[in-house]
Amino acid sequence: MYILYIRVGTAFVFVIFAILNLKDPDYLIWVPAYGTVSAMILVTNNKVRKLNLIAGCFFLMLGLFVFVEVLNDIMFEQFDDRMIDL
Repeated sequence: MYILYIRVGTAFVFVIFAILNLKDPDYLIWVPAYGTVSAMILVTNNKVRKLNLIAGCFFLMLGLFVFVEVLNDIMFEQFDDRMIDL
């Protein structure tokens, strides 16, 4: 029973993260990412485990590309300085 509360609470936290990223300049990357993670936490069928693994690998690779700045050329241009000195 506690596992259900933990899973729903964790999914709710990721939904909050998605909502907080709506004002981010690159929200088109992070809102779907947080939404997908939230959905993957709530769905636990045996049939969906392979999909969870594929989505997890995709977001791991996306995160690594963002970390090593591979996606800088195709990321959205930021025309203001909202994210500087945060």
